[in-house]
Amino acid sequence: MTKNIPFYISLIVLLMNTQLLKAQVKQTEFKTTPLGQANLKSLSAHHDTITVLKLAPKPYTENDIDVRKAHIEQLRNAYLNRNRRSPKLDTLSPTGTNLPFVEGGFIDSLFTSGVPNDNSIAVGNNGDIVSVLNSSIRIYKQDGSVSYNVGLASFGRFEKKNTYIGPKTILTGSYDPRATYDPVADKFVVVWLDGRVSSDTRIMVAISKTGKPEDYWTVYALPGNPLNDTSWTDYPIVGMSKEDIFITVNLLKDNEPWQTAFKQSVIWQINKKEIFSDTFLNSILWSGIKHNGKSIWSICPVDQYYKSPRKEMYFLSVRPSDYSNDTVFIHKIDNTQASGTAQYSYKVAKGNKNYGLAGSAYQPAPNFRLQTNDARVLTAIFHYDRIQYVQNSINQQNFSPSLMYGYIGNMNNPVIENTLITNDTLDMGYPSIVYMGNGTNDLSAMLSFSHSSNTVFPGVSLVKIDNEGKISPIIRVKSGDAVINSFVPDSMERWGDYSGIQRKYNENGIFYLSNSFGGKNRPAAGTYIGRMRYNKETLKVLAEPATVYPNPSSEGNYHFKMKVEMPSDYVLTCYDLGNGNKVFTYNIHIEDVGDVVINQNLGFLSSGTYLLKFIRLSDNKVIVDEKVSKM
Repeated sequence: MTKNIPFYISLIVLLMNTQLLKAQVKQTEFKTTPLGQANLKSLSAHHDTITVLKLAPKPYTENDIDVRKAHIEQLRNAYLNRNRRSPKLDTLSPTGTNLPFVEGGFIDSLFTSGVPNDNSIAVGNNGDIVSVLNSSIRIYKQDGSVSYNVGLASFGRFEKKNTYIGPKTILTGSYDPRATYDPVADKFVVVWLDGRVSSDTRIMVAISKTGKPEDYWTVYALPGNPLNDTSWTDYPIVGMSKEDIFITVNLLKDNEPWQTAFKQSVIWQINKKEIFSDTFLNSILWSGIKHNGKSIWSICPVDQYYKSPRKEMYFLSVRPSDYSNDTVFIHKIDNTQASGTAQYSYKVAKGNKNYGLAGSAYQPAPNFRLQTNDARVLTAIFHYDRIQYVQNSINQQNFSPSLMYGYIGNMNNPVIENTLITNDTLDMGYPSIVYMGNGTNDLSAMLSFSHSSNTVFPGVSLVKIDNEGKISPIIRVKSGDAVINSFVPDSMERWGDYSGIQRKYNENGIFYLSNSFGGKNRPAAGTYIGRMRYNKETLKVLAEPATVYPNPSSEGNYHFKMKVEMPSDYVLTCYDLGNGNKVFTYNIHIEDVGDVVINQNLGFLSSGTYLLKFIRLSDNKVIVDEKVSKM
């Protein structure tokens, strides 16, 4: 059933730098039965059953992005000629208080011929890792051992023959995979595309029956040409709220170059309860999303942190092909699919710094540049009425490919604070962000990305965003040892188009990332999967009384107990009594009342004596003032 649902607002309200706008979108309901079940145990393990063709660069027209990028390249070359510097070696490996570090990681040693990698990752509470890339699904154990490796096209075939949406009964052109995990339902979700013309296009959605991904999955197909015209689906992004799964895609017209091929970006809203129970895929397609009569290009779901769920869902868009712009579109769907009353609206906000289209990234071999695509929002996270997001961008001073980090602090009156993440000697691209905080006032997040330069092989890096929103120095996660060369007969290599990162929900301080790097003896980019640890303070209620314990400590893990009468903000400071220097300061919000125990891990410090001081900010009262010894 199709119906036009106008959403009217009688007054355009100006909120700070934000406009709340009226919008008229088309809402189309779909109900899809499962195609069947896939069982990785019945498919050929450790074997890709299809050959994935290399994906050619997207054909930009000469009057738009291609020309703009060429102009940016000229500006950068002129800048470098004016500001020649001695090349720096690959030496970025900062150390400091509570910086994340690699606890374990491995190189995906299995062959893939898909270009680009399109890395995405999901990690279950049991430690199983689902890694997807062009064009395979791979199941790993925590030690990096491979349980299953199956081509996505094989993953979508069943013992019982099904008629897919369109003329096909099997999949042959699968690409653009995404993986995510629901820690409440203990289920994995994998989404990918199949087909590249309007007569042969679909969105595949696979749901694991349990938290064991090697067992059965239920697979569905959504139409890739849902409007029954000459459109096909490209570039999915997946996000979840408490009750729904959202998939955003771009609809492209047949047989046209990229700029004229783009038709519109749409949002699929899927009822999570029903699809998780293997019954129906009940969904709403939101289409006709425009600003000033022009379709908004590329919509990124703002993935919700499961401990701060909301019935409404937010999405972000920018003007990704502009030289320089500060516009951010904040979309909102205000209710669940099951409610039957969901409405769409959007606001136009302004960031405090401009993002912009970047040129290509350098490699140590001058004839092998790396594509940076455009400046669309790549990932975004929602937690406790806050949004953090990341996108490719440009350093407007030296014209190098960089990253833009954005923070939106109040959804009722959104004000956007941007920070450019850049480096004099590194080019950057394809960031992913994950929330790592513990509560309402904790902004802690991790941001991983790809790096490369004319002296540094393509690899993987990371920055930490602390609980106050401050960004750490660049942390090297994986260094490359070769250029990325897909053997396509041109000098512009595919680098992205995206990367993956996820928190391990039942293990404090642990997150996983998946990204591409330049590796020797590889036909294209390699894949690195890293298990990262982030030690920080945690809060929990314990029954036993204590002051500071254990003290002294050989491992540097201390607990101290305090009585809390009402939720309050505190600051915890640690001093090195050997030299009198301040080691760190953390702001902490405590919601619990009664006996609360603070856990502080000082294992990264050398042996010595330290002072822990805990102060309540409302009245500057010193709650704890204790010396501790690290053996």
